[in-house]
Amino acid sequence: MTETSAKPCTWRSIVQKIARAYSVLPYMGWLTNHLFVLDGRVSRWEFFKNSSLATFICLAYFLLSCILAYISTDIFHLVSETTAVILGFASCVVIYIPLFIGNILIMRARLHDVNASGWWYFLSIIPYVHIVFDIAILLIPGTKGANQYGEDPLVSEKSL
Repeated sequence: MTETSAKPCTWRSIVQKIARAYSVLPYMGWLTNHLFVLDGRVSRWEFFKNSSLATFICLAYFLLSCILAYISTDIFHLVSETTAVILGFASCVVIYIPLFIGNILIMRARLHDVNASGWWYFLSIIPYVHIVFDIAILLIPGTKGANQYGEDPLVSEKSL
C-alpha cells in the first residue's frame, strides 16, 4: 500500500486558489494580482491606488448587476423581481469576496510597511475608529530601509 503525502492546506494556498478562480472575470485578474499581497510591504501610494481602483472595479460590477436585473425584469420580463433581487444579491456577494480578502491582505502589507503587525487590521472594523485608522494608515510614512517584514518598497520602486 502506497501512501500519498497531501500538502497541508494553508491560508496562502486558499488565497491563491481564490485568486485563480476569480482571474477569469474581466479586471478581476488585475484585482487579485494587485490586492492579494501575500508577503512584503506596500507603500502609501500603492496602497491608495490599488484600494481605490479595486473599489471602482467592484462598483462597476455592482452597477452592471443592477442594470442586468433591471433589463431582465422590466424590459424583457425574463424573471420575476424576486428572482432578480436574489440573483443580484448573489452576484454582489460573489464579487465582494475578492475585495474583502484583498482588502485584508493589502492592509496587512501596508501595516507591515509601518513595522506593525497585521493584527492591527481589526481596528479598521470598529465603527468610527476605522475612519481615524484608515486616515492614519494613509498618512504615516513607512519604515525607511528594511524591517522585519521585508525591504523598503520605495527603494525597490526607484530601482526599477
